[in-house]
Amino acid sequence: MMTQNQNIAQNCVQYGANEQLTLLGIKKRLCKNPKCKKPLKGRNTKVFCSDTCRAEYHRIMKKEKRKKRRELMAQMFFYFDYKNPEIFKDIKSNFDKFINLGTKRISIKGIIEDLRRDKDYHINNNYTSYYARKLVSLYPYTKKYIEIRNKK
Repeated sequence: MMTQNQNIAQNCVQYGANEQLTLLGIKKRLCKNPKCKKPLKGRNTKVFCSDTCRAEYHRIMKKEKRKKRRELMAQMFFYFDYKNPEIFKDIKSNFDKFINLGTKRISIKGIIEDLRRDKDYHINNNYTSYYARKLVSLYPYTKKYIEIRNKK
């Protein structure tokens, strides 16, 4: 059996009277968007105060997921590189061969494809940018041969 306060609260929720709920000591439902936090009006199923808030929330969550994924990928690369140091040595030696041939632009992706074909290495495609950055940081003269783009 419902008490009088519960009955009033249920009616308030049903009709969207957040002010009456606050007077009864029941917490207001707020917009799910962390930047907004406006009180919600209307039905119980609503979690955003507007479509704009919903879009902004999903944009924020997408950025956070991308950031976590990038951090995980970096950890996986460093572990892979630690376990397979010979791969970087082979990349460096192939890179130097291309420089000696007089090539102006050298593709790390192409070098990794050659290593896969010749030495049967299993290298994740996502690691190519990490190998390029490592090569440039350890050997600065290679920067003029490689185009490194900013990460998203």
